[in-house]
Amino acid sequence: MSKVATADVTVAAIDEMEGIHGNLARRNGQPALAAFVQESPAEPFRAYGIMVFAVDGDRIAGITGFAGYPELFPLFELPAELSSGAAARRRARSGSRS
Repeated sequence: MSKVATADVTVAAIDEMEGIHGNLARRNGQPALAAFVQESPAEPFRAYGIMVFAVDGDRIAGITGFAGYPELFPLFELPAELSSGAAARRRARSGSRS
């Protein structure tokens, strides 16, 4: 499975978790996965944490996680919040289910 396909599967799996939305990102040439959490259906999804993947060929060589650091999201050109509608539109564009 390619890195892109693996990332799509990962985002789809995260989006299946209630109250969590995954978004692919990239920084310094490294792929990353940003997680947004939603405390209740009436609230927006808020920036929570980012996992940055070190890749070696077609394999993931390492993962560095930054849980609870929403201040990092601007460095990845990601918003601090997503409305429920925006999260659903991002899922539809990426082909994720939810």
